[in-house]
Amino acid sequence: MNSKVPGAYSNQDSIDFSIVWEYFGSAAASYANVLEPVFQRVKLAANERLIRQGDIGDTLYIVLAGRLRVIDEESGVGDQFLTFKEPGDGVGEIALLTSERRTASVFAECETFLLSLSRQGLDEISQQAPEAARAVRAALTQKVH
Repeated sequence: MNSKVPGAYSNQDSIDFSIVWEYFGSAAASYANVLEPVFQRVKLAANERLIRQGDIGDTLYIVLAGRLRVIDEESGVGDQFLTFKEPGDGVGEIALLTSERRTASVFAECETFLLSLSRQGLDEISQQAPEAARAVRAALTQKVH
């Protein structure tokens, strides 16, 4: 991620976590009371960069509202559009699981609201409720394979 931290939006704004539980599945949803507090709120302006291809990452982002544009900046033929990420989609699963370099760059197509889960947050969950962390890791592993 770039050195500029994307904007946080108010903790007063209520979040419907159902989109998160659809992403992770029912096994993780059963640990909602442990998982919800570790998610961070992120707000991006239109065209703001969320992820830089090649950077080492440790955070997963789930789109709540808005849209992300995923591009390959290292294709050798200029920026190559890969896909859009819509509400309910995630980006950064591999980075959260493995600390590998980011495989694509990600920008907000319009004002976009996300929830993020960092490796530190996942480690906190592992300490409090190992079974919840296992459910999250299992869901992520299934998504990347």
